[in-house]
Amino acid sequence: MIKYLLALVLFIPVFSIAQSNYKPGYVINLKGDTLRGYINYRDWSQNPISIDFKPELNSNVQKFTVNDINSFEVTGYETYEKHSIKASMAGVELRNAPVGIDTTYTVETVFLEVLQQGKNCSLYDFSDDIKTRYYIKSAGMTEPEELIYKVHFEDGEKRNLITSNTFRGQLIVLVNNLNLNDLQARIQRTNYTASDLSGIVLKINGDTKKSFQSASLRNNGSIKFFIGASLNNSTLKYTGIGNPFMNSPKATSFFPKINLGINNSMGSVGRLILGIEASLTMSSFSLTSKDETILGTKTSTQTVKGITGSITPQLLYNLYNTDKLKGFLAIGVSANVSSYPTNIYTVTVSNLSSTTQNNYPEFSTLSFSTPIKAGIVLLKRTMLYAEYNSPLTPITNYASFSADITSIGLGINFILGSVKY
Repeated sequence: MIKYLLALVLFIPVFSIAQSNYKPGYVINLKGDTLRGYINYRDWSQNPISIDFKPELNSNVQKFTVNDINSFEVTGYETYEKHSIKASMAGVELRNAPVGIDTTYTVETVFLEVLQQGKNCSLYDFSDDIKTRYYIKSAGMTEPEELIYKVHFEDGEKRNLITSNTFRGQLIVLVNNLNLNDLQARIQRTNYTASDLSGIVLKINGDTKKSFQSASLRNNGSIKFFIGASLNNSTLKYTGIGNPFMNSPKATSFFPKINLGINNSMGSVGRLILGIEASLTMSSFSLTSKDETILGTKTSTQTVKGITGSITPQLLYNLYNTDKLKGFLAIGVSANVSSYPTNIYTVTVSNLSSTTQNNYPEFSTLSFSTPIKAGIVLLKRTMLYAEYNSPLTPITNYASFSADITSIGLGINFILGSVKY
């Protein structure tokens, strides 16, 4: 089964190379005409420099840049407008913050994402590999103006970091011009984030019914609940010296595992998912080892029956991501709490004498492992997967030998519902 799981892990990325995620939308060309169709939505972490557009899903792809269109919208997700802007170049993170004030900027024509739009002003953002910048455009302005936020080190020792919240003064000037002086106190507490700035702009525009808000602000993601089961093949194996089972064949156990959990989908597209899963399973192992001694054949046996509950934080990434079909890889770390009500060690010499010892070798109550999953999600409701669970820590605590449990399995989860936030 391992070879099939590895094949699946290697094969899924092939789908992702050519993956598309076309959503209904439209573009407005340079003549002002609206072209409706489908846009390949990528849940962009940086503002796109081009988009793929199809008038129909079975049409040929048309690529549009700022030289071809004025704006575009992925319906229900994001809207972008073409603007010529000044973009400050100074970094704002510790790794790229300048020494001294950096006033350099570039002039570019780019697609700005529309975050808020209303009767008094509009809020945009522009992200590249340097930073995210926010822009404001009020009545009378021909192009959006960058809201300035800068940090710099005072000297070459890079010990004193100075922060300049110039954007607050820019917003105060705007609200004073609109006679909205009651917003000044809130602006003084505003951080340079999409949510904070969007909240201020929403207040400036006043009429929320007529204000546009980007879906990236309305829905940052969703929480999904699931329940399911898998059939697991677990293997108990000893390694080291000083244990009679170190050369014995591996002991295997087939048992179902039930699980339930929560997945937190990040972003509008939901390609990256953080989750936590709780599971419960049982195991039953039987090992036998024979050795020739001067007294005859010594037969050692061990019978183990256990029950294990696990809590697993995990990270899931949809390599192939459409509404009807997703292909994913997932990795996590499991904390396993186990109980072994049956753990009997028996030694028999030529069927003449027999000794029995309970709870030997003694197994640990707590152990850790790494589950790796690969699978698909059908129609947003059914998850089919293969899983390989590799031990991080042994289940014994002896100096000369150790035992661990490895498992592989096939499972199905049913997604019960979701809550957007």
